[in-house]
Amino acid sequence: EFFFERSTSEVANHTQDVVQKLAQAGASVEDVGLPESFATAHSCQRLVSNVECAAFHEESFRDRADHYGPRIRSSIETGMLVPGVRYLQAQRMRRQFRRDMVEMVKGFDVVLMPATPAPAPRDLNTTGDPVFQVPWTSSGLPTIVLPSGLSDSGLPLGVQLAGLPFQEEKLLAAARWCEAALGVSLSPPQNS
Repeated sequence: EFFFERSTSEVANHTQDVVQKLAQAGASVEDVGLPESFATAHSCQRLVSNVECAAFHEESFRDRADHYGPRIRSSIETGMLVPGVRYLQAQRMRRQFRRDMVEMVKGFDVVLMPATPAPAPRDLNTTGDPVFQVPWTSSGLPTIVLPSGLSDSGLPLGVQLAGLPFQEEKLLAAARWCEAALGVSLSPPQNS
C-alpha cells in the first residue's frame, strides 16, 4: 500500500524481485494490509517530534536562536506553537497506532517493505527521504535495513524488515537469513 504507492517504479520493482528471491529460497510470503491508524502516523509523529524538539532546545534557543540551522529552527518554532491539548491528542493517536501495528505484525516473523522511496541519493549531505522509517519510529517497533542491490545508476537499494517489540533476536535472525538468501555484495561507486 503506502510503501509501494510512494516508491519509484525502480524501487517497487526491485522490492518485488527481492520478495520473489526470498520466496524461492523458502520464505512464506503474504501481503499484509496497513491499519486505518496508519493514515495519521506521519502527522502525529511530526507534531510530537516538533514539540519534543522545542521542549529540549527551549532554553538554548531563546538565547542563541541564530546558531540553529533552518530545518531545526523551523522544527523548534513550530513545536513552540502547538497547544498542549494537540500534543496529548497526538500521543493518544500514536499509542493506538502502536497497538494496531503490533497487531498487524503479530502473525508474521517479520514484515518487509522498501527501505526508501528512491535509490540512495548521490548527495552526501543527506541520507534521503526518511518517510518509510517514520511509521516504525512512531510505533516503536524494531526495524533493520538490508542492502539488497544497486539501482540502474549504481546507487544502493535496500529493503526494511520490521518485527515485534522485544523480539529483536528473531528480527536479526530473519535479517541474517535474508542476507544469505539474497547473497548481495555491494561495491559503492568510485568517485572520479
